[in-house]
Parts: sequence; C-alpha cells; structure tokens
Amino acid sequence: MPRGGQPNVEMENILVVDDEEAIREVVSTMLESKGYRCTAVQNGRVAQDQVKKATPDLVLSDMIMPEMDDGARSHSPRSL
Repeated sequence: MPRGGQPNVEMENILVVDDEEAIREVVSTMLESKGYRCTAVQNGRVAQDQVKKATPDLVLSDMIMPEMDDGARSHSPRSL
C-alpha cells in the first residue's frame, strides 16, 4: 500500500477465507478500514465458487480448513 494509507487502485478486491468467523470479521474489518473491498467466506469450496464469480486481486486464506485439500489450495485462483 502506498504511503498515506490509500490502497493501490490496481489491487482492491480481497477474498478472505477462514473457517473461524471471528478471524474473517477481524481481517475484513481491518482491510475495509484501509479502503479495500473484502468478501469473506468460510471454506475452500465457497472460495472456489466466489473466485469463479469474480476474480479477486488477492486471496488471504487459512491453510488448514474444511473442504480444502492440498490440490485445490495449490491452484492459482485464475485457474479454478
């Protein structure tokens, strides 16, 4: 993020993926307070569906979650 706290216009849509609701809320709230748009989802399958609808600029994901195996996690969102 450039100085001044404003997000880079080229990277503003962030997908937050975590099976713990509190983590999703804290991360999303923090990012939104910095001007980013966030979508928060609870598992890998929902994340894959979301990526197909609208490709995010960045995915922040918990590494160990229900419905997300190593093969699915290792793919680029653009290839899903």
